[in-house]
Amino acid sequence: MIVLAFQITNNGEKAAFDDVANGDWYFDYVSLAYNAGFIKGDENNSFNPETDISRQDISVMLYRAATTYGIPLNISSLSYNDEKTIGDYAEEAVGALSGSDIINGFEDGSFRPNEPATRAQAAQLLYRLLKYGNR
Repeated sequence: MIVLAFQITNNGEKAAFDDVANGDWYFDYVSLAYNAGFIKGDENNSFNPETDISRQDISVMLYRAATTYGIPLNISSLSYNDEKTIGDYAEEAVGALSGSDIINGFEDGSFRPNEPATRAQAAQLLYRLLKYGNR
């Protein structure tokens, strides 16, 4: 979704993740997202395409897209009651998206960083980021 939303085009480079093969339907999308700097993979050089994306990981991807495309976000300090469970790598991204009202926590004051993001949530977050960038 993020590749299509930002109209990323092929520059001929391919992502070299151990678990993403050239014939996979998502190969080009993963390659484009990798070369745009939106995704990095894990410490095992894997993308994990069959794993649900967590709320903190989607925050990082959207934050990288905003940074790449010059969308200025309002970075705020975290104020979720489970903020200590947010990974160090995701703190700035979650703070920026939260501070810009792109992502929100839950009614109980939690962020739930490791909870999977649904497709509907992913679409909504991407919509909010694009809308925020065009204001």
